[in-house]
Amino acid sequence: SSSSAASDVYKRQVGTQMLSKGHHFPNVTLVAAVDGDIGLNLPDYRAAEKTFQLLVQLAGRAGRGDRPGHVLIQTRNPDHPCWVHIRNGDYQGFFTQELERRRRFGYPPFVKLGMVRFSHLVDWEQGGAMLAKAGEILRSAAEKPGVRVLGPAPAPLSRIKGRKRFHCLLKAGHWQDIREVYGCLLRNLPGSSAFRMSLDLDPVNML
Repeated sequence: SSSSAASDVYKRQVGTQMLSKGHHFPNVTLVAAVDGDIGLNLPDYRAAEKTFQLLVQLAGRAGRGDRPGHVLIQTRNPDHPCWVHIRNGDYQGFFTQELERRRRFGYPPFVKLGMVRFSHLVDWEQGGAMLAKAGEILRSAAEKPGVRVLGPAPAPLSRIKGRKRFHCLLKAGHWQDIREVYGCLLRNLPGSSAFRMSLDLDPVNML
């Protein structure tokens, strides 16, 4: 399922981070990253940035002593543009490329982001109707300030502790526009223990 796949990606990233940061291994001459591109598949606009940081840090564990080091990275997408910069440890090149990509597709720092998170009990029959109504209210409220609404859609971690989870991404030029759209949702559709809602401005966790 998409939920278990996203969870597996997260666990692998955490494990790799534990090995890559702040350690000095003078006798390590070979570093191999199995499924090194797995982080690129996360539904997060920072996926390439996080993959770049992680793999460059991991590569730095090899060859820290007197002997030279080698780095092997397994990927199913060798044509992804990030590999050129990872191979060369080219921070400036990656920064320039990533900044242009975010400008083109409308992500920070060029827009403000707000993540509206919804959840309802798995067996709650009214969940689908409530979610659809919430989406309609958000899209209607977003028209005047020109806020872009993406979703609601199932969250990557779609079920946690007996609840179905959904995300709705809001894009705007100003934080206040996002707050006003979310405020309109709260006034017209108050949350409850069965149907929960929350707003995460500039979300760090997209799962």
